[in-house]
Amino acid sequence: MEDSATASMLEQPKIRHQEITTLISEMPLSGYDMRSPRVFTVWGDSGVGKTSFISLLRNSEEMQDLKVLWLLPKITDNLTTPQEFIAACAESVHYPRSPDKEKSIAETLENSQRGRMNPIVSDDSILIMRSDLASNKGPYINEAAAASVGRTKHVRSDIQISVGLGDNPAGNQAEAFLDALPLQSLGTDAIILHIKSWKELSISIRDWFLDYVIPAASKGPYRRNLLLLTESIESSTYRSELETWGDWEKQSHEYRLLPLTEEDVTTLTAFEKLPRTYSHFIYAAGSGYPKETGNWIQTIKNLDPNSEPDQIDLTDTDLATLAACCLPNHLYSDELDCLFGPDQGKSTLKWLNSLGIVPIEKGTNGQGPTIEPKFRVLTIIQALRNPRFKVLRQRYQPYGRLLRNIPNLSLIHI
Repeated sequence: MEDSATASMLEQPKIRHQEITTLISEMPLSGYDMRSPRVFTVWGDSGVGKTSFISLLRNSEEMQDLKVLWLLPKITDNLTTPQEFIAACAESVHYPRSPDKEKSIAETLENSQRGRMNPIVSDDSILIMRSDLASNKGPYINEAAAASVGRTKHVRSDIQISVGLGDNPAGNQAEAFLDALPLQSLGTDAIILHIKSWKELSISIRDWFLDYVIPAASKGPYRRNLLLLTESIESSTYRSELETWGDWEKQSHEYRLLPLTEEDVTTLTAFEKLPRTYSHFIYAAGSGYPKETGNWIQTIKNLDPNSEPDQIDLTDTDLATLAACCLPNHLYSDELDCLFGPDQGKSTLKWLNSLGIVPIEKGTNGQGPTIEPKFRVLTIIQALRNPRFKVLRQRYQPYGRLLRNIPNLSLIHI
């Protein structure tokens, strides 16, 4: 889960700009046909910043230039019925290009919980709203029959009117939900419904959306400009049976969000008015994950601005080894094997202890020991130009990301 500080940090210009441009180009926002993608899933590692990315997407200049209506329903455990889902959508209408219309769209959505008022059609195509018949059906039908032949109060036995009171309420509700949204022909490029986790929706809401909303949005006279935007920590290869898109299954599109680039981290550190030197450390230690990046930025901002690393009297090789040990958040011998070679982890941990200058704290909750943050920052900065450390840093990056997502639970004592 991304905290507000992380989200705020990422709301900076130029962050994720290329990714946003790419995803927008893959969305049918300027016109689409029946085969265009309708479901977009942004997927990536836990904590990679998917929610913040979608917030950036929504507020990007490219998206602001389009007329896109966003629905951002807050999903809670109490949200179990289609009516409650529609109400949640009504509370989260976002229409940047036409903010004056947000209130009326929200009110129409709120009213649509009762379902679409299906017309009653006579042989002469006289339309009567079903709600008008609720209290006094007989006289109204007679009057309508008379009106169909130019009379006012005359009953025609040869004209039959189809009342149609047996229509499916779930289908009516789906049509009402779509009817409440602005048409593409009226200038709305697209309606994006952002649901963070499809699996968090109740079964009744998912079934209603798949069985009624999607078909109504795809066929017949109803809205065709609805797009569904979701998040996932895995690709569709490992998707559960609960994550199916019904009629839109073949119209789904996946976009993988990777960790921040070093250029992104450099931009963030510059925005926070930190020296560029720190960006190299932050990127190496945080592996480009937004929350870790934000934590390290805050740690560095809390350091004494005049802090200088004590010059460590080590050879270049040993300095590189020490700096590489400062990259992981926790120290495990098997993980250090991946950095320094087979069976080198335990001896490296003993060597760290023997130096007498490394502030190592015992891990908690089954985690390995950790080196004090300030020491890690200053040591790595001192070693940034070390050729061997550059190699070790590059070697650590993919493995560090793997460790973050599949943490080692063994505790190594040193």
